[in-house]
Amino acid sequence: MSINMKKDAGGKSRREFLKDTGLAGLGISFYGSAAGVFAQPPDAADISGSMTVSSVRQKIPLDADWRFQKVDAAAPNEMAPLRPEFDDQGMEAVGVPHCYNDLDSFQNAAASRTFQGNAWYRKLFHLDKAAQGKKVFLEFQGVNIGAAVYVNGKFKPGNIAVAQPQPVTHVGGFLPFVLDVTDDVNYGADNLLALRVCNASDRPFVGQSFFKDPGFGTSIGFGVGFVGIHCPVNLDVIHRVHVPFDSYSPLQKWGTYAGTVSASDESAQIRVQTNVENEEAAARNVTLSIRLLDENNQAVLTLEDTTRTIKPGEITLFDQTA
Repeated sequence: MSINMKKDAGGKSRREFLKDTGLAGLGISFYGSAAGVFAQPPDAADISGSMTVSSVRQKIPLDADWRFQKVDAAAPNEMAPLRPEFDDQGMEAVGVPHCYNDLDSFQNAAASRTFQGNAWYRKLFHLDKAAQGKKVFLEFQGVNIGAAVYVNGKFKPGNIAVAQPQPVTHVGGFLPFVLDVTDDVNYGADNLLALRVCNASDRPFVGQSFFKDPGFGTSIGFGVGFVGIHCPVNLDVIHRVHVPFDSYSPLQKWGTYAGTVSASDESAQIRVQTNVENEEAAARNVTLSIRLLDENNQAVLTLEDTTRTIKPGEITLFDQTA
């Protein structure tokens, strides 16, 4: 089935419409015997039964009130900041995005190189007790170059295929990564998020590294060799029946894919693939509805699939074309 994009897009040509929407305005909702993820705070409604709930996540920004400190990798207490009882009042107060090469230059960098070494970031956050029973994820949009993530003192492993000299969660600041911390956080209490970050390598003139260096910024550490939490960090609370993140690492899941199948000046055909995961203890009947929005946030197309039964622990792919 093809759709007339010219009429639905307010008189724009097919090319203008797709350029403006970019297929980015996808509003996904669930209904049936399983609702989607939060359209409102978790204590605002009972998201069960036949209630329709938007797939917008409850996204909690974690960008403010971080503590930061460069450390000596050879120091005997170098790992102390990962522990919740560590006194971080002597650490620098920063916000993210943050780069600890921000003041480096050819004039003030030692030996014409930027600082290359280890540092720690610490962040305290409170998670409401109402989030208990939901899924909780940490979403890092970019940390360069190597990062080891600890939640309440517990290391969170990644899925790196390359052997690493020490515990490492993620390597490379050009791709986001998402961690499932549902069983690691304290509900109705404070939590500690600690990151050990490094841009060093095993090259003699740079220093010791706790991760396998991929060779970024090998000459002087500028540009791709800059280091830190250089993109936003979010805490996401979602329903146990949900669309997975599109950040494949390290959970090895993906949520949505949308593309144009065919197009002319008069009409276009699009295809949207959506994975829905059931992490509840019982099977759930799920109906997926997708709305394509224009630049004014108005729906120009609605796709609705047949109801599917998703067993506990399974992911079902909805494949829709219009």
